[in-house]
Amino acid sequence: MTPERWYQAYFFDIDGTLCLGDTVLPGVIETLQLLREKKRVIRFLSNESSSDREGHVRRLKKLGIDCDSEEVLTTIEATSAWISERYPDAKVYPMGAPDLTKNLEKNRIQVTESPAEIDIVIASCDQHFSYPKLAKAFDAFYTYKRAILIATNPDRHGPNGPNTATPDTGFVIAALERSAGIECQMVMGKPNPTMLIAELAKLGISPSDALMVGDTFETDIQVAHNAGTDSAVTLTGDSTLEDVVAAGPQIRPTWVVEDLSQLVPAAADQVPLPS
Repeated sequence: MTPERWYQAYFFDIDGTLCLGDTVLPGVIETLQLLREKKRVIRFLSNESSSDREGHVRRLKKLGIDCDSEEVLTTIEATSAWISERYPDAKVYPMGAPDLTKNLEKNRIQVTESPAEIDIVIASCDQHFSYPKLAKAFDAFYTYKRAILIATNPDRHGPNGPNTATPDTGFVIAALERSAGIECQMVMGKPNPTMLIAELAKLGISPSDALMVGDTFETDIQVAHNAGTDSAVTLTGDSTLEDVVAAGPQIRPTWVVEDLSQLVPAAADQVPLPS
């Protein structure tokens, strides 16, 4: 049984949903093209925090996925916006990719490496994580007792190929919390529904008219529950059919698809889960 109607807006996770590493997954190009022909709103909502919006656009286009910058929602931009709104005068210490620092500076947020000055430590996916970096953040928490910890996203790992993954922001959060005895005060990415809800409000679309599509229960499907949208889990990435069967009602997706070719209402094999 297929969905009874089209949705006005489709929000797609990227890694594990649209692609694995540098490989586009089956049905992605055709499904996105069909949604555009049907004049549906498309947004790409990613927890991958190594790239800002423009970096994601370049990557998607390289994969053959056409998109505009306004269609891409990332945790880097969300983090900068959150700090600008709530702590405009704060000095921050980013533990992440160069794009994170670049975006902070673009938004005129002060960046510092001095533990005595740090107001906010930002945990993110840091492929160059080191003991000296950890020590600076530790001093801001433990010695100077002035900083709070926030994170771009909660992911423990992210897919980068069939049955393979790489560590993500979760290990940075864990290292800081365990060493300094503090707790992360805010996590921006999914399942936090802030980005999804804000974009729906901007578009003037009700959550009941939106579908969140992703491969991970604890982020993609949970954010749909938190935002009040329907959800579809795709079995192309982190989740299996066994995970679907084991999921309780609080995390159960509306739909299950083997890949994105089964996403549109015309697909014959898409089956809604029982209530």
